Amino acid sequence: QINDRRLVSRKVPGHRTRLIARTDRSPAARRGFALRGSGICGLPSQMKKGDFVFNVLRVPLDFLVLVVAGVAIYILRTRVLDAWRPVLFGPELSLDRFVWLVLGVSILFVLVYALSGLYAMKLRMTVPQETARIMVASSAAMMIVILVIFIRAEAFNSRFLVIGYWVLATAM
Repeated sequence: QINDRRLVSRKVPGHRTRLIARTDRSPAARRGFALRGSGICGLPSQMKKGDFVFNVLRVPLDFLVLVVAGVAIYILRTRVLDAWRPVLFGPELSLDRFVWLVLGVSILFVLVYALSGLYAMKLRMTVPQETARIMVASSAAMMIVILVIFIRAEAFNSRFLVIGYWVLATAM
């Protein structure tokens, strides 16, 4: 819960300047934002600079992890699991083409993560809350991908790549 008390100085006639606690009940203050006394550029005043830097770096790091997850699942399917079940989509879906697809899907995942509030500049989110949001957002993004495959009426040759990417994206 955000502490919405702020220290303000008041000049009382005939006395020294005193610091007093003021409770601001405006909606912006309850969310952690205030025009006066707030941190850097309207950030929540209780957010530390390290938390701000970490929140800003989360978006490109999540994108990078999603791309790595896609490439890892492709290599797992084509190099490791090929001995168990032969790859039939090899010539049709090369690694270069798949990387381009993964870049687009990773952008979609990051957008859905942002819409679900995972990149909100909140002070804290509990681990179960964040895990639930990641699972719901990853599932929603994957449903969009499956819907696009269905609407385009193209048979995507590897269900393993779709399901494996969803599992890795959710787990990572």
